[in-house]
Amino acid sequence: MNLGITLCTLLLLAIGAPGATIVLPASMDNTLYENPGGSLSNGAGDYFFAGRSNHPPGTTDNPFIERGLIRRGLVAFDIHGSLPARAIISTAVLQVFASNVSTNIDPVADTAGLTIHRLTMDWGEGVSDASGQEGAGANAQIGDATWIHNAYTMSTWNTAGGDYLVNPTAQTTVAGIGVYSFQSTQLSQDIQGWLDSPGSNFGWILVGDESTHLTARRFNSRTHPLDATRPSLTITYIIPEASVSTYLILGYCLLGMRKRHQI
Repeated sequence: MNLGITLCTLLLLAIGAPGATIVLPASMDNTLYENPGGSLSNGAGDYFFAGRSNHPPGTTDNPFIERGLIRRGLVAFDIHGSLPARAIISTAVLQVFASNVSTNIDPVADTAGLTIHRLTMDWGEGVSDASGQEGAGANAQIGDATWIHNAYTMSTWNTAGGDYLVNPTAQTTVAGIGVYSFQSTQLSQDIQGWLDSPGSNFGWILVGDESTHLTARRFNSRTHPLDATRPSLTITYIIPEASVSTYLILGYCLLGMRKRHQI
């Protein structure tokens, strides 16, 4: 093998290519259904949820049910396997499609806030598949994330309801059916961190307004039949240019090859 040609090839690769924009599908999603036994999940369902469920005060004698059960959505993307290792994230937008919302005579509840937070523990997406509108969940299966478990029957969250950073990565307000976007500097920083340290990529948790009932929002999952409504992550990145020294060495390399060719 010609050492000069090999060196020139490596230097050309080091210089890199211009940046680009890529749209990633979700690699996993699920719902944490508030449940003291941690027995509910929806890993293979068409939907995931965030907010508090539809049981207003006075509709049941069960105080736990009456206040409305909390749902929290989980979503993750394959960052390391989709982007060049040297990429620097410029901007990023997470989009989800709300396909159903709780209704309330209170207009504040009808426009519930929604935040995403970076998860700090790995979690699973099993084969549980809720029926109907999927708001009640299904019996958790091996490996599913639940309110208690990050992987059903195998390991648990440190804190019931998921382990995540208190400060949100981004936020939005969900009113009716449609597409909703999350975008912030922290969102781009989360992705950059996951690219640089793949072992820390546990995705985000979606947290709705949990202060009152009738704030639950249903979002189409990565397995929903309508591809265009599935969660997506649009990332714009650049590839850093090589240093001046790299270009100088490459120039000498090419010049040397030219001279050898002329001899």
